[in-house]
Amino acid sequence: MTNTKYIKDREYRPYKLERLLDLMQDFTCVHTNKTYISKIIYLEVIEQMNKKLLPEIEKLISPFLEKDNYELVEMEFTGSGKSQILSLTVWHPDGLNIDKIGYLSRHISDILDNDDIIPGSYMLEVSSPGLDRPLKTQNDFRRATSEIVEILMNDGQKYTGNIISTDKNEIVIENDKKITKIPIIDIEKGKIIIEF
Repeated sequence: MTNTKYIKDREYRPYKLERLLDLMQDFTCVHTNKTYISKIIYLEVIEQMNKKLLPEIEKLISPFLEKDNYELVEMEFTGSGKSQILSLTVWHPDGLNIDKIGYLSRHISDILDNDDIIPGSYMLEVSSPGLDRPLKTQNDFRRATSEIVEILMNDGQKYTGNIISTDKNEIVIENDKKITKIPIIDIEKGKIIIEF
C-alpha cells in the first residue's frame, strides 16, 4: 500500500529518501539555530542526491539525443528545493537555434517526467555551448574542428591556428601552412577565435 502525504500543497511520493527530506525540510524548532542546521543538512542531502542522479539522467536522455545527432556536452544541478535547476548543454554539428532548443526541452522534459527519477520539482534549462566556452577536453576540440582557436599550454606557451583534426592524444592545427601537433595532456585550455 502506498501512502501519499500532502504538505504545503505539494504531493510527496513515497520514496524513502524523499520522506526523509520531507521531514527535514518541514522540521521546525523553537531555537532558530536548530532550524538553520536542519536546513543546511537538507540542502547538503539534496546536493549529494542530485550529483548521484546525473549519470542516471544521462543514461535516460542519451538515446534520444544520439538518434538526432545531438551530443550532451555538460550537465549540472544547481539550487535546491523548489528552485532546483537541471542545466543541460547540448551540441549539434549544424548548431542550435531556438526551435531546436524548444524541441529538446519538451522531449527531454517528457522523458524525465515519465521515468520520474528526479524527486520534487525542478526547472530544465537547455542551451548550446556558445563560442566563448573554454575548450578543455578532446571532445571540446573535436567539436571545434575547422575553427580557428587559441590554445594555452600548461607551460604558458600559446598556439593559434585552424583545427585540422583531433584524436584522444593530440590536436593538429594549421597556421600559415605550418602543421603543429599538440598533446592534449599539455593543454591548459583553448578558445575559439571569433573573426569579424
